[in-house]
Amino acid sequence: MRSVLLAFLISFTLLSCKPNLKLPVAQQGQASFTRLVAVGDDYLSGLSNGALSAAGQQYSIPNQLATQCKTYFSSDDFNQPLLPGNFGFGVDLDVQNHTHYYTPFQLLHYTDCAGVDQLFPLRNELESTNAALVDGLTPVFTAGGFNNFAVPLARASDLSATIFGSTAEIASGGNPFYARFAQNQGQSTILHESMTLGASFFLLHLGMSDIYLYAKNGAASGALTLPADFQTYLYKTLDSLTANGAKGVIANIPSPEDLPYFNTIGSQGLVLDQQKADLLNSVFGGQLDFQVGANGFVMYDPQAPFGYRHLLPEEKVMLRVNTDSLKCMGLGSLYPLHSRDVLDTAELRILEAGIDAYNQVIEQAATAYGLAFVDLHDYFHQVQQGLVENGVAINSTLVSGNFFSLDGYTPTPLGYSLITNQFIQAINIRYGSTIPAVNTAGVPAVIFP
Repeated sequence: MRSVLLAFLISFTLLSCKPNLKLPVAQQGQASFTRLVAVGDDYLSGLSNGALSAAGQQYSIPNQLATQCKTYFSSDDFNQPLLPGNFGFGVDLDVQNHTHYYTPFQLLHYTDCAGVDQLFPLRNELESTNAALVDGLTPVFTAGGFNNFAVPLARASDLSATIFGSTAEIASGGNPFYARFAQNQGQSTILHESMTLGASFFLLHLGMSDIYLYAKNGAASGALTLPADFQTYLYKTLDSLTANGAKGVIANIPSPEDLPYFNTIGSQGLVLDQQKADLLNSVFGGQLDFQVGANGFVMYDPQAPFGYRHLLPEEKVMLRVNTDSLKCMGLGSLYPLHSRDVLDTAELRILEAGIDAYNQVIEQAATAYGLAFVDLHDYFHQVQQGLVENGVAINSTLVSGNFFSLDGYTPTPLGYSLITNQFIQAINIRYGSTIPAVNTAGVPAVIFP
């Protein structure tokens, strides 16, 4: 009887004790998130799998931040120039600088030149007359204007260029992604349109296109925007965005060392048996030395004694190089790689120096304008080293790493959610805000068939 009474008393006591749990309340701190505006290039636009699509745009960094702010602070709607339906497209330039349109990369079954069936990132070129592409390029408008002015391929100088919003070829200064939502094609500028919205808070990320349009072309054409010019364009943009007292957040540029686009095809991937090594030594007449095992791919180099040489371990092969040609058709051995397919040591030094200079400018601007600062250069290196999020392994390995999409350059939706939380963390620290982090559980990464 005593034990029954004791059990009753314990149960009654536990049921009577209502814990006084106070859940944290989100606070705006010293910032106002009433109206958000984003200005930038690839990452803030939501570009993923080599293309822009509504699915990717929904996971863009500014849209995810805006969703958190609208949930907790009743912010204004964040309007994006969404692509129609399930359609998405990307663009690339050929060696003659002509524009070509492509579908997003998908992971599909593919039988390689050796007869091996595997899952491989594939995409298709789109004819200019493709009905879905024509629809996707059709101008779109919304009452009150759009809030996301991040445009794929936008260099810092493009923000104030009227031709950027025209239908001119990309090589001539036009951009199909901006032309489709510019208020007046060929007359509007991103800088002017973003300023007229009267943002209370902005996100700014510039410099990726200035660096990586050059880098992804193997540094074979064009040139980097000079750091002094980049600073001029950046400060001009910030003067515009802060003219009415808006607060904001700015992010820097990651290193090519941490992007799978430059690190998936190893430079020492020419693996030979004795027969193949002997054959190549005979073909090259002793001008190059081929050994059994791993060798550096062969590239054209006008500075080399015979006009070609082996790649060094630290040099980079672009992800776009045809792997079937590397495996079965003598590319990178009998047929040397071209400069546009490789970043050599000198080019890497130029790129890293440019990134360092840009990042110094960006961090100094954050201090000068009192902005929150996101160190993506450091964070991407952490990703490259490996992280765990909700029990999911995160790293920079293509396909299996969960962070990067199939183009090896832009993030997956999960990657964008993780970056958004880096933005939120920086904002909370700088402005005393308490914006809750995005819940990354269930956010997709690479989609398998």
